[in-house]
Amino acid sequence: MKKKGESLSQQAYKRFKELLFAKVWKPGDFVSQGELVSRTGVQISPMRDALHKLSAEGLVTITPRKGIQVTPASIKIIREVFHLRKVLEKEAVEFFVTNAHENLINALKDNHEKFVKISKKAESPQELREIIQQEEYEIHENIISFLGNDLIARIYRLNADRIKLFRLDYDFSYTSEHVIDALNEHGEIIGAMLKRDLDKTLQKMDHHVTMALKRALGPPYL
Repeated sequence: MKKKGESLSQQAYKRFKELLFAKVWKPGDFVSQGELVSRTGVQISPMRDALHKLSAEGLVTITPRKGIQVTPASIKIIREVFHLRKVLEKEAVEFFVTNAHENLINALKDNHEKFVKISKKAESPQELREIIQQEEYEIHENIISFLGNDLIARIYRLNADRIKLFRLDYDFSYTSEHVIDALNEHGEIIGAMLKRDLDKTLQKMDHHVTMALKRALGPPYL
């Protein structure tokens, strides 16, 4: 449903992303304008405006005579988005460890422990993937948001969308063991934060993002 004050192009933009992350299309797929109009319920003119925004964000590529392509995953692009993530999170972690109130760090710890308990009840790898993706968002989004820099937060979210898109391509290799590893890595990061050990926190975060990259690339990188 369209929200009050939301333009048709904004509606088309949001609807496209909802369909994309619901796996209606996957990286590398070509989509016709007719299919976009049919699936989103938005006419072609505002849809084109939305596509230009999606193209600028790196989620689609508009190719003359071929159409609209969901950006395909590649080793180069996956490495680039995780490199950007490291750059942004290093600055955010330094500020967070130095300035965040103990209550905020304890809230991250409590939330993490909640996710660990939930993960033990998960009955499928897909459930585990959804759990870790939610915790990833909550932990890293909190740290980035704490900077209070809207520009960095926007860039980080756009980059997170690209990572989410590429994960659609390698979900098959993201196993239950990988999810448990990621949860443990989060626990180590939070533990170092509670001790206000900046060097160790940076080391643990760097290791976590490096391992996330390897999990993204899958075999033989793991």
